[in-house]
Amino acid sequence: MIKRVLILFVAIISSGYLFASHLVGGSLGYEYMGQVGANYRYKIILTVYNNCDNNSQIPIPVASHNVSIYQQDIGGNPMGGGNKSLFQTVSVPIVDSNLVQPPVSSGCAVGQSVCIYKAVYETLVDLPLNFNGYHLYFENFARNAAITNLLNPGGTAMAFHAYIAPSLVNNSSPVFQDDPVPFLCVNDTVSILNTAIDPDGDQLIFSFVTPFQGAGQAPSPLPWTIPAVNYNGGYSTAQPFGAGGFSFINGATGLTQYMSPTTGNFVVAVEIREYRNGNLIGVSRRDLQLLVITCPPNPAPNLSNTGGSGVTQYTISECDNLTFPITFTDPNGDSLTLTATGQIFDPNFMNPPATINSPVTGAATVTSNFSWTAPCGSAQALPYQFSVSATDDGCPPKTTNEVYQITVEPPTPPDTIIGPLTVCPNTTASYTTSPISGYTFNWVVTGGTVASGQGTDSITVNWGSSGTGTITLNSLNGCGCPSDVISISVNILPSPFADAGNDTTICLGDSVQLGGSPTGPGGSTITWSPTTGLSNPNIANPIAFPSSTTTYIVTVDNGICPTTDTVTVFVGSALINAGNDTTMCIGDSVQLNATGGVSYSWSPTTGLSNPNIANPIAFPNTTTTYVVTVTDSLSCTGVDSITVTVVSPPVITITNDTTICDGACVQLNATGGTSYSWSPTTGLSNPNIANPIACPTVNTTYVVTVSNAANCMNTDSVTITLNPLPTITASNDTTICDGACVQLNATGGTSYSWSPTTGLSNPNIANPTACPTVTTTYVVTGTDANNCTNTDTVVVTVSPLPTANAGNDTTICIGDSVQLNATGGASYTWTPAGSLTNPNIANPIAFPNTTTTYVVTVTDGLGCVDTDTVIVTVASLPVITITNDTTICDGACAQLNATGGTTYSWSPTTGLSNPNIANP
Repeated sequence: MIKRVLILFVAIISSGYLFASHLVGGSLGYEYMGQVGANYRYKIILTVYNNCDNNSQIPIPVASHNVSIYQQDIGGNPMGGGNKSLFQTVSVPIVDSNLVQPPVSSGCAVGQSVCIYKAVYETLVDLPLNFNGYHLYFENFARNAAITNLLNPGGTAMAFHAYIAPSLVNNSSPVFQDDPVPFLCVNDTVSILNTAIDPDGDQLIFSFVTPFQGAGQAPSPLPWTIPAVNYNGGYSTAQPFGAGGFSFINGATGLTQYMSPTTGNFVVAVEIREYRNGNLIGVSRRDLQLLVITCPPNPAPNLSNTGGSGVTQYTISECDNLTFPITFTDPNGDSLTLTATGQIFDPNFMNPPATINSPVTGAATVTSNFSWTAPCGSAQALPYQFSVSATDDGCPPKTTNEVYQITVEPPTPPDTIIGPLTVCPNTTASYTTSPISGYTFNWVVTGGTVASGQGTDSITVNWGSSGTGTITLNSLNGCGCPSDVISISVNILPSPFADAGNDTTICLGDSVQLGGSPTGPGGSTITWSPTTGLSNPNIANPIAFPSSTTTYIVTVDNGICPTTDTVTVFVGSALINAGNDTTMCIGDSVQLNATGGVSYSWSPTTGLSNPNIANPIAFPNTTTTYVVTVTDSLSCTGVDSITVTVVSPPVITITNDTTICDGACVQLNATGGTSYSWSPTTGLSNPNIANPIACPTVNTTYVVTVSNAANCMNTDSVTITLNPLPTITASNDTTICDGACVQLNATGGTSYSWSPTTGLSNPNIANPTACPTVTTTYVVTGTDANNCTNTDTVVVTVSPLPTANAGNDTTICIGDSVQLNATGGASYTWTPAGSLTNPNIANPIAFPNTTTTYVVTVTDGLGCVDTDTVIVTVASLPVITITNDTTICDGACAQLNATGGTTYSWSPTTGLSNPNIANP
């Protein structure tokens, strides 16, 4: 089974080094800084990895290195031409260094003896303009004799190279982001990121190349091509580990994979070619010395969504959000540390930047979440790239790498603009494009304006004067991200001239010739509108005789674009107005008002305040028609008339004065007009009708104002006198017993009427007898000599009779007594009274000698009475016959016997079989 191996960003130098070597890898690059005077400034960046263990004769990085600059001899092909002439050698000082420690956990002996220094050297150089570019070259006689795959490694120098694009290209080389000098475990497959960032966003192509073989010092000239190392038999660029080994590089990302079947030191080189718009503009490389050793078994972490390491690709559009989890698991349950790198997380490079939790740790499993919303303008041909590494804490630690590529596509652009490409000036045209779901559109027009439809897939354009116009269009997605633009040119053709002539004024009935000299170019078609009042609407100079002020439009058409012009013919005396006929009341006046001129003359002059003004006061005694003659500012005259109708006031007929009873109402009535107004309004049902109902509370004189159709008014009045109501007094309320009668009595009137009539002897007299069966309220209506009425009431309450109860009939023995008991009243009287202890109480003692019926009369609190009876039956004593006295023997029994009764009771009961029978 193939085992995946952790990448340790360090290098181990074999204890068997035979040559005094100290360099184990590095790279050479540059950064364009800008133009300085006539020159172009670059920063040279040299990175070397230095062995610092006990076997190194130069364990500490040196203070500086020399880098040589050569001139490219031909253009168009950075890798072509012959030997390169030396331009300059510069000393590059060290600017930074740090000790690179292998990430080996405590207690793990693998890699503990490794000591690597990373040293960075930088300097600025100013280079003159060169249309072919420059080459940077560094070499150092420092390879060691223990390298497995090189022929005569002890006699082979290390060399780095980078190509600088022509000065005007303004390019910086890619920058490696990781420390790529690892050791490998034999028979394991290991991945190295080789992460590189290009500041200019150029396309990078990665490949394996044969490492350079240096000469020990800078050559002059630089041989071209640069000499390469010689491999031992069985090794090559494609097989750096020999037979059974494996090496692979992803050309788009630089992610490499290695597997060596044997231990040893192996040299490889990775070259980056940089393309812009399909053109090769830069070349750089890094040199790697890989140490393969024997390691304890430790499988690398697995990436859950791919099962290993590799490249994962996504494609999104601007404004889309991409979110996904990244999870690694370790087969051995080791603790894991996840880290992520990439420009996409840098806010100075991307706004907004992508987010990810890094570093993050976990036991056996580690998860981080990636999220990014691609901003507007982030679309590009090349994918954005970031890498994720998961390292366990095994012995030795193992790493799995994953490279993610995110391609951001731009918003979908519009496909075409459809509409006329040739238009006439000052005309309107429509333009459309194919709709895109979820998108709006931005139209930009020169030579005209967007009249309507901005934001949609169809617009209307108002074109201006002649010339060339353009329509530029791009689409906007849901977040407003713009697409690429498309455009069309529109030819705005010139129009012929048109001259309708100057505005003019005529009097009604006159005429005038229209048009200029000439009205339009020769050969043009000329038409006038409206045609009303024209001698011929299809000639250049028609005669116009309008009856009112008219604006004529002339259209001159040369067969391509029509042109228009206007002329207004003002017609005088067309708006004379004496005003509407009117009506007035006799004795009143009305102001006349004529319009349409500058001077006025009215006739007849009778009844006018001034006949020579526009608005005289008229006060005729009879209906009169006034005629006004009006002269306008053009001395054109006209006449109009107005009739003033004189109307007499209305003749009123009204109700006669009347007398009513207090509290009564009467209907008033007036005639002779069309509208009515009564005052005062108090007591009236409606003061604005001819016949309101009047209900005054005091004597009142009502005045009515009557208007006719001409609004002439007159008044009249009617007086309403009130008679007081009689004072009617009825008997006081009274109470009677049920079945009794009472005499009622009323005073204060001359005639009377009682209601209800039930129970009355006569309802139409002052003092009827009332015998109601239920409590009744009698209302008496009294009428006086003025026929005015009033009422009073008397309540006759009918009290129910008491309910007498003498008790139940009873039986006593002769010589006994019994207590009677009556209920239902307040007082009682018993008869006969001879055998009673007290005949005037409710419960006397009765002791009759014979059967007697007693009658009790019960009286309640109102004096109402009722009777009841009770029978007291007197019974004789029984005649008893009993057994004669007898004698029995001791212990014997005798039967007793009694007769003459219905029940029996013997005593004493001792010795009796049953004391309650006749014969015990």
